[in-house]
Amino acid sequence: MKVELGDCTLYHGDCLEVMKDFPDNSVDVVIVDPPYGIDYQSAWRTDKTQWKSKIKNDKTPFLGWSKDIGRITKIAIYVFYRWDKQKDFYYELMSAGFAIKSQ
Repeated sequence: MKVELGDCTLYHGDCLEVMKDFPDNSVDVVIVDPPYGIDYQSAWRTDKTQWKSKIKNDKTPFLGWSKDIGRITKIAIYVFYRWDKQKDFYYELMSAGFAIKSQ
């Protein structure tokens, strides 16, 4: 699904599928918060008798997505990750041709 919001467009769907159709250099900035690979399960819940379910695909760092992001991004990408998974995401971005400016 695609929604026009003034100068911005919002896409709703699986980003790994949706971005395959984006033209090269068509996105100014990407902000991504992939599963870190820590098998996380939140204890925060409204029903104190149950835990929330674990994050999907979080057994290992979720990698392999940066090639398409590198192809479509014009200016910058911001990636959220945990400090102890820095190396994995650093190499992921370097392999896609990003120049790391700050961590």
